[in-house]
Amino acid sequence: MLGLSAASGVVERDGEAEFPHAKEWDELAERVDAPPFLRPGWTAAWAEAFGVNDLQVVSVHRDRELAAIMPIDTRRSGSRSPVNWHTPLFGPVAIDTRARDELLLQLFDRPCSSVELQLVDGSPDSVEPIVEAARERQRLVLSRSVARAPFIELDGSFEDYERGLSRNRRKGLRRHRRKLEERGPVSLTVHDGSERLDGLLQQAFRIEASGWKGEGGTAISSRADTLRFYTDIARWASDEGWLRLAFLSVGDRPIACDYALEHDGSWYSLKAGYEDGYRLYGPGALLLQDEIAYLYERGLKRMELLGTEDDFKLSWTDRSADRFWVRAFRRTPAGLAAWASFAARERARPLVRRAKAALR
Repeated sequence: MLGLSAASGVVERDGEAEFPHAKEWDELAERVDAPPFLRPGWTAAWAEAFGVNDLQVVSVHRDRELAAIMPIDTRRSGSRSPVNWHTPLFGPVAIDTRARDELLLQLFDRPCSSVELQLVDGSPDSVEPIVEAARERQRLVLSRSVARAPFIELDGSFEDYERGLSRNRRKGLRRHRRKLEERGPVSLTVHDGSERLDGLLQQAFRIEASGWKGEGGTAISSRADTLRFYTDIARWASDEGWLRLAFLSVGDRPIACDYALEHDGSWYSLKAGYEDGYRLYGPGALLLQDEIAYLYERGLKRMELLGTEDDFKLSWTDRSADRFWVRAFRRTPAGLAAWASFAARERARPLVRRAKAALR
C-alpha cells in the first residue's frame, strides 16, 4: 500500500531555492509537463515582485517522493492562490489524480475560514475535483468562470489557417502590409534571451509602453512591481530555454513586440504591444500573422493568446479556455457570514451586468 503524507512550509523570500521541495517540485513538474506558471521559478518571481512574504506550499509525498504540490498565500482573512492577472493559470502539480485529490483534501482541512482559488483551469477535470474536495470537508462552495482565454490550435497548414480567417481580416492584413512595406522591408525576429537580454527587454518594454498602455498606466514599465516581475521571469525563462521575444521590424526599427514563453509545443503570449506612431499600419495584427506562420513552420501545436476575449483576439480564433474562481467557506460563524455576503454578491452580479448594459 502506498503511503501518502502532506506537509506545508513557509517560503523564505530569497529566491526559488528557498521554497520547500523546490528541486523536487521542478522535477515533478518536468515529469508531468506542467506549464511554466505552475513551477517554483514563476511563483518565486511573483512573490518577490508583488511583496508576498507569507507563502506556503501544501504537498503530498508518496514513499518519500513528492507526488503533489501547490503554493498558497496565507492571510488572516483566509488562504488563496498566489496569483493576479499577470498569472495566466493556477492549480496543483500532481503525479496522478489520487495525489491531487489528497492534496486538495489537505488544503481544505486548513483552519482558515475560507480558501480562494483564482484562475483555475475551467475544464471539468480540473474544477470538479476542487469543488468535490471542498464539499467533502463540509465547506460551502461558490464558483464561476472569471475569464475565457482565447487560443489557436495550429492544425493543418498555415495556408489553411489563413483561409479560415474572415475576408475583412485577410483584406486588412494585405492592405497594412503593403503600406508598411512602402516604408521598408518588414521582418520578424525571435530571440531567446541567451544574448543581449537586458537590451532586448528594454526595447520590448519601451515598445509595449507606447501609446494607450503607457498613458493609462497599464504597461509593464508603468509600475516597479510589474517591471521587476517581467524582468525576473525573463531571466528565469531564458535560463530554462523558454523565453521568446518576438519583434516586427521595418528596416532596422522594431515597431511591435511580443513577450512570450514557449514550452511543450505551446506558445504563450504574455504581453504584446506596438509603437503608437505606427498604429495606422496594423502592426499588432501583422506581428501576430507572422508569429503564427513562424509557429507553423516550427511545428508548434498551440498558440495561447491568454488574457480575456476581445474582438481582436476573436478575429483570429473561435476557441477559448475557461478560467474559474472557486471559494470554499468553513461552517463557522465567520465562514458562514462571509459565505452569505459573497453569495449575495454572486446572485446580484447578473442583475448589475444587465443594468449596466441597459444604460449604455
